[in-house]
Amino acid sequence: VEWVAAQPWCNGSVAAWGPSALGRAVLRTAAAAPLPLVCGVPVVCHMGHFFEDFYEGGVLEEAHAQAVDMLGFSMTDRIRAAADPRDPFWIEGAGESRPADLDLPLLFVTGWYDLGTARTLRFHEEVRRLGGERARAFSRLLVGPWHHTGIDQGRQGQVRYPAAAGEAARETRRFLDHWLRRRRARDEELPALVRWYQMGEDRWFEAPHWPPGGVGPRIFRFGASGCLAEGDPGPAGERRFVSDPADPVPTVGGANLPLGLKVGPFDQRAVEARPDVLIYSTEPLAEPVRLAGAPAVTVTGFSDHADPHVAVRLCDVTPEGRSLLVADSIVRVVAGRPGTPFTVPVVLPPVAQTFGPGHRIRLSLCGSNHPRFARHEGTATVTVLHGGGAKTELALPTLKR
Repeated sequence: VEWVAAQPWCNGSVAAWGPSALGRAVLRTAAAAPLPLVCGVPVVCHMGHFFEDFYEGGVLEEAHAQAVDMLGFSMTDRIRAAADPRDPFWIEGAGESRPADLDLPLLFVTGWYDLGTARTLRFHEEVRRLGGERARAFSRLLVGPWHHTGIDQGRQGQVRYPAAAGEAARETRRFLDHWLRRRRARDEELPALVRWYQMGEDRWFEAPHWPPGGVGPRIFRFGASGCLAEGDPGPAGERRFVSDPADPVPTVGGANLPLGLKVGPFDQRAVEARPDVLIYSTEPLAEPVRLAGAPAVTVTGFSDHADPHVAVRLCDVTPEGRSLLVADSIVRVVAGRPGTPFTVPVVLPPVAQTFGPGHRIRLSLCGSNHPRFARHEGTATVTVLHGGGAKTELALPTLKR
C-alpha cells in the first residue's frame, strides 16, 4: 500500500477492493492500518472462520467444504475433524475476527444467496459497534439478490432482478469517489447506512441498521392436512418422512458455490414431488407479506433414530405454480435416544423477500439436502406432530410498510 501511494501516478490515497478470499485480504490489510489506505470494499466476506461457517445446525456443509478444497485451500480434512464447536480450530479462527482493529470507512457488499450472508451482516454490525471512530461512523452495507460469484448480475438462478444489475458497481463508485478521489459528496448523497434489495418487488430499501425497524413476527402453524395457516391449522395429527442415505433429497439451487451445483433461486417442484418430502402451503395471499430477517421454523416430533436430520426449504409459490427457493437450512436433532420427543428450532439465513398477492408461502420438511449438506449415515423415520400441544410453526419477521 505504501509503495502504491509513493508512485507518481497516485495522489497518495489508496483503496482496497476484493471479493471472497480477496475481501478477507482487504480486511486484514485494513487491520494493519497502513497510513495511505483511506477506505475498503470487502465483498462477500468477513474476518475469521467459525464453526457455523461450515456446520449449519450441526450438519457439515459438504459441498462448501469440497469447493474450498477445489479452490486450493485443502481444508476439508481439518474441517471434518473439527466437528465440535469447541475444537481449537474454531477458537483460533474466531480470534482472527478483529472488528476493533478496523478504523476506516468500509463498504460491505453481499447477497441473499451467498453462503456467508448471516456472518457478513453480523460482522458489519460488530464494526459499527466496536470499530474505530471512522469505521463506526462511515461504514456501509449493501445486500442484493446475488450469490457468491454473481454480484451485480441481474439474473440469479431462474429469476431476473432488473433493478439489481450493476448496483454494487454504482455504489462502489460513489463510495470510492467520496473517499479515494476526494470528490466529497454531501451527506445526503452518500449511500445509506444499510441498503438492501427486496426480492419479489424489484426495489431497494434502506435503513440505519439491519434488521430494519418496524419488523415483527408473523406465526404460521403447520397443519396435518399440509396447510400453513396464521389461524387454526385444523385438528391434531401426524405426518412422517423417511430419510434414506442411499437416496437423499437432492440440492437444487440455493446458497452454493457454482462448482457443479446450481446457485440461487430454482423451482423446487421436482423435489417437492418426492414421497420423502412433506409440503406445507398457505392459501393464495390477499396482501403482500414482506419478509425481512431470519425466518425461524420450530419442529416438534420424534424419530426411530437418535439424531435425525431435519432439512427445511422456504419457497415462494407463484400464481403459475413455480415453487422458487427463498432460503434453506438444516439441523441435526439430538434427542438422546430413539422415540424421544423433540422440539427443535431451525433458523434460516437472513433474507428479504416479498410474497406478493396471489402467491403462496411454502415450507417443506425432509431428511436431507445433498450435497449442500452431508447426508445422515442411517435410515430414519421422522414423525412430525401438528396441533394439540405440539409447537410446529414458521415465524416470519415481516416488515410493515
